[in-house]
Order: sequence, then C-alpha cells, then structure tokens
Amino acid sequence: MILVPLSVILLSNLIHTVRLAKKISREEEEAAVREAVEELRRRKQEKDGGCDSV
Repeated sequence: MILVPLSVILLSNLIHTVRLAKKISREEEEAAVREAVEELRRRKQEKDGGCDSV
C-alpha cells in the first residue's frame, strides 16, 4: 500500500522536474537569441560607423 503514495510523489516530482527543465531551456535559448541580436547590432554599428568616417 505504501507504493501508491510513493508512485504519486515520484510522478509529481518527475513532472515538476520536466517543467523546470523546459523553463530553463527556454530561458537559455532566449538569452542566446538576445546575445546574438546584440552582437549583430554591434557589428552593424561598427560597420556603419566605419563607413561614415571614410
């Protein structure tokens, strides 16, 4: 009889862990996209700035 509550706890912990992993993965992906966008903006500014001074 103890197996049923333990199974429920294990299942709920597994679901919680999967949700957290998805959240962390999404946050990391969003951060990587933000960094890529900032890098592209920086490169564009450097390129535009270099053309203006010539």
